[in-house]
Amino acid sequence: ELGWSLSALGKIAGSGSSDFDPPQLMFGKKELPAASSPRQSSERSWSVYRASEYPDLTLNVGDTGKGKLYLILSSKGVRENATYQLGGHDLDIRRRYFKPDGTELKFPGSKVGLGDLVFVELTLTNQTREDIRNVALVDRFPAGWEIENPRLGRDNAVNWVQQSEQWEIDYMNIRDERFEVFGALKARESRKVVYALRATLAGSYTIPPVAAEAMYDPQQWARVAGTVVEVSGPWASYLE
Repeated sequence: ELGWSLSALGKIAGSGSSDFDPPQLMFGKKELPAASSPRQSSERSWSVYRASEYPDLTLNVGDTGKGKLYLILSSKGVRENATYQLGGHDLDIRRRYFKPDGTELKFPGSKVGLGDLVFVELTLTNQTREDIRNVALVDRFPAGWEIENPRLGRDNAVNWVQQSEQWEIDYMNIRDERFEVFGALKARESRKVVYALRATLAGSYTIPPVAAEAMYDPQQWARVAGTVVEVSGPWASYLE
C-alpha cells in the first residue's frame, strides 16, 4: 500500500506546472513579502502572523504555465475559548507551585510579586503494571513568566527537593512558553520534575493545562486543568 501511495503522489507531483510566474500574496493593494524564495524557482511561501485578523488575503499568479498549481495551507494557533479533555488513562499527573522556602502556593489566591522566583513541581505516575517508554511531559507556563534555564548553571537548588524522587529524564526541551521533558516510567512508578520560573511582568495571567502522553501510544495520557495567577507590581515597588 505504501508503494502504491508513493507512486500516486509522484504522478500528482509530476503533473504540476514548473514554468509559472512567481505568485504574489496581497492584502488589498499591499504585497506581503515571501518568507521563502528559492533560487531558480517560482515557488513561494509565506508566514502570516494572525492571518485570521486580515479582512482578506489574495494570492495572485500571472502566467500559470503548463500543468496544475498546488497550494498548501497550514494554520497554527490557540483556539479561542478552547476546551480540553481532562483526566487521563494509564498516566496520572499533578502540578504544584512553591516558594523557594518550600511554602506551597495555591492559585488563584496566593500572591506573587514582580521578580519572585516560583518553583513548579510536576509529579508523573505510571498507573499500569508495565513500563511506559517515550513519555512526553509538557508544561506550558503563563505569559509574563520566564523559565530559569537549568542549563545555565545558576544555583537555584532548594533543600526541600528530594533528589531520590526526581525523574531521570532522557531529554529536556526549553522554550519561551513551555517546558518539555521526555523519559520512561517503570510499572507503578511515580517520579517528580522540579524547575523554576520568575515573574517578570505584572498582571493577571492564565496558566495553561499540563499534559503528558506516551509518544507512540496516545491512549496513555494525562492532563490537568490550568488556573489563573496574579502578579503584583510595578517594577518601581520591587526596586525600592
